[in-house]
Amino acid sequence: MTAYGCDTAKLGKKVIVNPKVATIDWENELNWSFTPNPSKDMIYLDLRSINEKILSVNLYFSNGTKVDEIPILNPKSIIEYQCSICSSGLYYIQVNTEQGSSSKKLLLIK
Repeated sequence: MTAYGCDTAKLGKKVIVNPKVATIDWENELNWSFTPNPSKDMIYLDLRSINEKILSVNLYFSNGTKVDEIPILNPKSIIEYQCSICSSGLYYIQVNTEQGSSSKKLLLIK
């Protein structure tokens, strides 16, 4: 299997390709999570396991449109994010570090 020109069989890692946000997620490369999912309005991001410098955390609508940049004041704590500006739908949360990026799906139900 190839992903954006990478032969994933040679890499020995599972690759998840997200063409909507133009990212390649190297599974288990960045260990982070958020809850609840699905959510109504508030999510809690846990970025404490990421050992690299976090450059940004962005929220994208399923069509790839950037909705917001989630402020990260202290990456070693649980971050609360209010999704009140968002309507119901499928979103992606993308964490960007100096070593790469990782994205996860978020379903908002209002």
